Amino acid sequence: MKTPRFNLNQADLIKHLKKMTAGKKQTEQKKEQTEENIERTEEEKAEISELESVLQNLDASFNRVAAIPDPVKREYRLLQEAKRLDMPAESYRRLFESYYLERLPKKQEYSWLRPFKFLDQRLGDFAKWCENVSLYSLATVIGQFTLLAAMGAYFWEAPQRQQAALDTARQEIRNQKDVVYSESRIDAIELLNKNCEGILGEQAPKANLEGIELNKCYKFQLGAATFAQWPPQFYRYEGFNLSQINLAGANLKGANLEGANLEGANLEGANLERANLKGANLKKANLKGAILRAANLEKANLEEANLDSTRMSRIYLRDANLTKASLINSRLLWADLQGANLKEANFQSSNLSRVNLQGADLYKANFKGALLRYADMRKGTITIGTEFERANLKRAKFWSVDQLKRAYNLDKAAKDKDWEAKIIKEAPETYKVGFLVPNDNLTYKLYQQGLERFAKENKQVEIVPIKTGESVEAEAQGIKQLLTQDVDAIIMRPLDPEKSVPAILQAYVSGVAVVNIGDCLPKEAQKVVFACYESDSLQMGYDLGRYIGIWAKPNNKQQVRELNVGLVDGADSTRLYPYLQGFAKGMKDSGVVWEQTGTTDAKTPEEVDKVKEMLKNHPNINVLWGGSEMTTEIGLKAVKELGLEKKVNVFGIVPLTRRLANMLLDPNQPLQSIVDEAPSYAAHEAVEQAIGVIENKVSREYKYIVFQHRLLTVSDRKKINELIGDALDLEKNSLKAPIALKAGAGVIPSEIPSSLDSAAADSLAAITDEKKIQKLQEDLQKLIVQNWQISSNKETDKTSANFDRDLVYRVLVDTEGAVVSYEPIDKLAIDLLPTTPLPKLLSKPDDGKAKDETLILPNKLVINKPVAEFKVVFSPSGKVEVKWGESFLPDE
Repeated sequence: MKTPRFNLNQADLIKHLKKMTAGKKQTEQKKEQTEENIERTEEEKAEISELESVLQNLDASFNRVAAIPDPVKREYRLLQEAKRLDMPAESYRRLFESYYLERLPKKQEYSWLRPFKFLDQRLGDFAKWCENVSLYSLATVIGQFTLLAAMGAYFWEAPQRQQAALDTARQEIRNQKDVVYSESRIDAIELLNKNCEGILGEQAPKANLEGIELNKCYKFQLGAATFAQWPPQFYRYEGFNLSQINLAGANLKGANLEGANLEGANLEGANLERANLKGANLKKANLKGAILRAANLEKANLEEANLDSTRMSRIYLRDANLTKASLINSRLLWADLQGANLKEANFQSSNLSRVNLQGADLYKANFKGALLRYADMRKGTITIGTEFERANLKRAKFWSVDQLKRAYNLDKAAKDKDWEAKIIKEAPETYKVGFLVPNDNLTYKLYQQGLERFAKENKQVEIVPIKTGESVEAEAQGIKQLLTQDVDAIIMRPLDPEKSVPAILQAYVSGVAVVNIGDCLPKEAQKVVFACYESDSLQMGYDLGRYIGIWAKPNNKQQVRELNVGLVDGADSTRLYPYLQGFAKGMKDSGVVWEQTGTTDAKTPEEVDKVKEMLKNHPNINVLWGGSEMTTEIGLKAVKELGLEKKVNVFGIVPLTRRLANMLLDPNQPLQSIVDEAPSYAAHEAVEQAIGVIENKVSREYKYIVFQHRLLTVSDRKKINELIGDALDLEKNSLKAPIALKAGAGVIPSEIPSSLDSAAADSLAAITDEKKIQKLQEDLQKLIVQNWQISSNKETDKTSANFDRDLVYRVLVDTEGAVVSYEPIDKLAIDLLPTTPLPKLLSKPDDGKAKDETLILPNKLVINKPVAEFKVVFSPSGKVEVKWGESFLPDE
């Protein structure tokens, strides 16, 4: 049958379909409508009749399609019906859906089904999207149920896919076990951590995992613990499981391992500096020779762990459990062990200077031969059965005489003579602060002024200045001399930021708080000091240069000053060169036109003639720039001696004193401005920081402070008048006179221990003649070099090329130059001892018996002659160095 043409759209058809199936009421309405249209023409009546016939056919067709339950067969029948009625399939489908769905009975809707209805709607949207990309036929075949089943299968199989990913991650860790650095291994470990899966017993020796974050495991919990606090905690943190893992020699510096399970793990020689191990389980772990400097192990479990020879300075072990742990020959100086459980722990021969043991349990702990200088054992520290034989307890603090007497062998420990009286009297704490004065420069006087002002404000502080000289060797001697006076802190400006480190290290390991001022140590050496107060040299030079440029510009209709600059810069010193760099940049940025007319390397008062010669050779110089305190002073002196006060203007980087303040206020003086770095203020802050560290009132983390300088000019009359009262008056210098530096036996100790192991060492007479020591050092250097070259040329697998870091030995030589003892300082030095010439050079003991060629322990020898102690270093390149007076601690 051919479908008639009519003018009704799809909406009209749907409307008529609704009327045909709406029941009796709709039929009556239809009759009423027909009666109303009684006046229609015959043509219109025929058209309406034909339309009704079409609608009846559609209704019958829809019923046939709807009666088919199978969706695939129903779709096939739908296409047939559309073709039979000569209608587009899409038009037929939309009519069917609108008509059929509206005829379905309304089902009760439950609120809990809304998410599923939403999902069904989204699947419908997905089907329409498939149609737009010509994939609709696929969607119609498989249907929405098939899509839903596929999605269900996807989620159903998610655990299997996740497990496969975790297995792959574990396999990746195993594949990379011999690789030092691997991003894929790090990704694999982090994936396992995120999924709360451990890596029990895996191998990753020497792995580089610096800074890795392994604290991402949060497990869902629903129970009493959830509502134990408000708001409820539905997730709990769980540490990563690394038990029995092999991470020997690994780099875990700065890693976050909070709460990790490392029970039985092998971390021998690992670097855990500044790692977060708070609450970690390290029971029976092997941490021998590891670096734990400044690590956080608060409440960690280290029961029966091996911590022999570990470096643990500034470590945080508050409330940690170290029951039966072994810490032989370890370094715990400046460590915080408040409230820790140290029952039966072995600290033999360890360095615990400045350790905080307040409230700790030392029941039957072994401190035989340990260094406990300045240790704090107040607030109920338990010392019942604690072994103190040969321990150094000088300047230590205790809470009870009776409690301390419960310790073993206290009479064999080194103590202050009045230790009992100090406990009973509870006198206020006093502190000695050493200050190194290398020369008479104004800056050091102002430093000392700031220190002494602090001492006046704090009566328990005593300042001990010492005149050292301007050589690194004299500086080191000054530090040693201060140590003999039991100073608590040292404030110093290092003469050489690199060469000054060994002497500072010696003070640090002795429990002395060192704070730098004026110049800072390199980053890798900052761990042996607690703070550095430094001015911004570049900015100081810049501010002065920019001011000169502004000063030279027209003012009050004056002409631009012609700038012919003479430099007394002192820039031969690396420390002073930034001043010159800043000055040049400041002049450039000011926009002024200037010329560097003359320059000189004069830097001491004796070289003032060099400045005068420059001024004579360049009479057009009208600006003299001083790049330091001393060069500014000699510049002023040269100008005055030549009578050029009215012609040459002096600008300098020099601290403010009363004399210089008066010069700025006097218009007849050549000084136009200074840049004051406020050394007195900086020193005051530095000593306050040092005392705060000692008293545990401030953090023991390294602190870097840039203190503000101030530019003072002839225009700042009001400000200068305000400052002049506090400025140092050199003419009325009331500073404490520095003590003199002692030479010879005053610095060189008369006795030295026979071994680095203080628990096994005897005292030996020391050679105190410095010239004799120097001669023995030169002879030992020649002897070892000669024999080292011979041993290195032998055809053996153990030559100088078979190690990758220095071998260090402590060697004792008697007055005749004979090697009477040697001692390796670490395991590598022990293992490779036979490859060195030391066993061969060792002289026979006095009994004439054959010596052990492998290792001679110094305390087993009978040494009757005075000895000198040397540090012998064999480098992988074959170089040999014999050093005197250096610490045997390789690093802190």
